[in-house]
Amino acid sequence: MKKKLKMFQRLETLKKKDINKDQYQSNLISKEMKKTESLIEKIDMIIDENSKFKEGKFLSAAEFKNSSNLLNTLAGQKNVAKNKKEFLAEQKNQFDIRIAKNNKDKKLVSEKYNDLLKLYKEDLEKKSQITIQKK
Repeated sequence: MKKKLKMFQRLETLKKKDINKDQYQSNLISKEMKKTESLIEKIDMIIDENSKFKEGKFLSAAEFKNSSNLLNTLAGQKNVAKNKKEFLAEQKNQFDIRIAKNNKDKKLVSEKYNDLLKLYKEDLEKKSQITIQKK
């Protein structure tokens, strides 16, 4: 019986460690998602600034070419950042699901441990009562 109790204690401890590890990873992913969102906003701002042409002025071919290359590069970077954000959101969702599953498992283990502990205490009480009655 003592071995089972220790086993459930260890299992509960392992579940706590898994939950903490997954929460840490989830928090890291959240921070990275915020950084990516900030990057997307900055790229949008730069695209807006460079896509506005001054009225009444003609652009030389070189300026137009440079501006269009910059806009194409920024659009590509924005797509990469959006894909990264989607991937991170998916990863965060997976970690959140794992956290919920581990919490559920931890509760079940804790309940089993408490049940076994009650049984163990009852057995000890019965044994002590039997020994007292024999005396």
